[in-house]
Amino acid sequence: MKKRYRTFRRNGIYYIQCNRTGKQESLRTKDKGEAEQILTQRNQHGQDFRIQREVALATLKACDPAMAARTWAMAIDRYSQQGASQTQERKRRAFAGTRFDAIRDKRLIDTVDEDFFSILD
Repeated sequence: MKKRYRTFRRNGIYYIQCNRTGKQESLRTKDKGEAEQILTQRNQHGQDFRIQREVALATLKACDPAMAARTWAMAIDRYSQQGASQTQERKRRAFAGTRFDAIRDKRLIDTVDEDFFSILD
């Protein structure tokens, strides 16, 4: 199967070109490894989204292992600790409402747009 994108170098800068459209764009890097990584990501773009999600999660866990385990309850608690004491109390009361129950125990990385719409409705 022919790859959709290829890279080339011009004046020391790496570029990417779409083999279907011929469109070219600068990758703004002189590093061959970085250019190859971007090329791989672009060529994988059409693959199954589940595979892409797993790759993204693995990368996220490598960068910040705690991120994969963070829940909205943790984020809400952290946010509620900022500001003056009366502001903190107001935030705690607002987030204690039942409308936030849909995401409270959900991991941040598992949140989808429907979760937010259910809170806003």
